[in-house]
Amino acid sequence: AEFWLVNPDESAPRQLPTVGTALGALSLAPDGQFLVYFTWDTKEAGGKGLIHVLDIDTGQDRELARNADYERENPNLSPDGSRILLERYDASGHYQLAILPIVGGPERLLRETHLALSNGAAL
Repeated sequence: AEFWLVNPDESAPRQLPTVGTALGALSLAPDGQFLVYFTWDTKEAGGKGLIHVLDIDTGQDRELARNADYERENPNLSPDGSRILLERYDASGHYQLAILPIVGGPERLLRETHLALSNGAAL
């Protein structure tokens, strides 16, 4: 997958640098500075969902700290762009909602663990 930045008049298209081949759940910061997405890393993380933050102006892409016990998916930025709400899944098929600061740091869990098939996983 590829992402492009295009001016409103459709001039000057610029490809945004991203990591991985399977990119999903894009979330753009309200001020347009950051694009948050998740991808899969089958070599390094055993296929775990990984959260990336792309600075659109500089092109710097950084992965938020990995947690080998969980896949992280479906990031959504907070209205002020400072935090990321996401789903985190463990190997036994359970999920929790968590918040990560966009600058990095520990996850804050929002609720108890549920089975992924309980129809409550989707944000």
